Amino acid sequence: MGSHNHSNDLGGFTQPDDGQPPNGAPEAPADTTQPVEATLPTVSTDAERRQSALSDLNLIVSAISENRLRRYRMRVDKGAWEPALARYLWNIEIARAMIPVLHAAEVSLRNHIFDTVGAVLTAEVSTGRNALGCWLDCAGLLTEKEEDKVNQAKADYLREQLRKSKQFRKPMTAGHLVAALHFGFWSRLLDGDYANWREPRRAFWNNEAFKAAAFPQYLGGAGNHRDAIHERFVSIKELRNRVFHHERFYHSFSIADYDQIIEAIRWIHPSVATALEKADRPRLISLLENGYQALLPRLLSHFDIHRPSELDTINSKKTTEAPQAAN
Repeated sequence: MGSHNHSNDLGGFTQPDDGQPPNGAPEAPADTTQPVEATLPTVSTDAERRQSALSDLNLIVSAISENRLRRYRMRVDKGAWEPALARYLWNIEIARAMIPVLHAAEVSLRNHIFDTVGAVLTAEVSTGRNALGCWLDCAGLLTEKEEDKVNQAKADYLREQLRKSKQFRKPMTAGHLVAALHFGFWSRLLDGDYANWREPRRAFWNNEAFKAAAFPQYLGGAGNHRDAIHERFVSIKELRNRVFHHERFYHSFSIADYDQIIEAIRWIHPSVATALEKADRPRLISLLENGYQALLPRLLSHFDIHRPSELDTINSKKTTEAPQAAN
């Protein structure tokens, strides 16, 4: 047997015992990594957190716009934006609570007027029909202004259909036309133009059968009650527009306004009015009684802003600023 050097034989691979890498193997690079120092998290000071919160508040004010939000400010705010923002959010909450009753008033009126005119004035609508075969499309029953609204609605619908592929286009129906005509159109049909004896063809308010069928639940007493009904639905339409166009209305709104809308719906559909009143009136009363002040502490806390003296002043004004909620 020959001489044997000091090495470890591992399955035919020889590893020298001198600490050097095998022939041809690259040397391992030297470890030049520096020890990493532990980085402690930065702790924001109260002043830094407050500055960040104010920055967030300013971004929100900018998004809404100062001009818009300025309408919600009061002298008692002493230049602060938080109370104005609380009133703005409160206005939104009241608007959200009003959507069901406003929706019901508009839809109930338009469907009821459409059905009643079609059912009562059968002789009038049997002549002059156009493509849709309903009285809205009947020449001579509407004033020129309302006829223009009908023609505009039909033209808008046609343009909408032409933008679609042929397989998805649908012909206009009377239901499409009824839905396309705005609240103002339907409230106009309660106007004196439709009780003018000089225009007997369109004076359906002079038709006793129509008057009896149109608002059978109206409790205004004997005589011509069309004016009162017209006035009520015009006021509902104006409030509806302010709510749906995101305008400020909380300052002149009370539970009495809600009750008048419920009453108008009851003239048409008593069961619908009762259901809405039970579902929504308690929440609306709570919103009005609590006022925007109920939102203010949470808002101040969210932005980490503490102005106790101003908050106390604002809360002391609650009874004079908040609309009164009657039982």
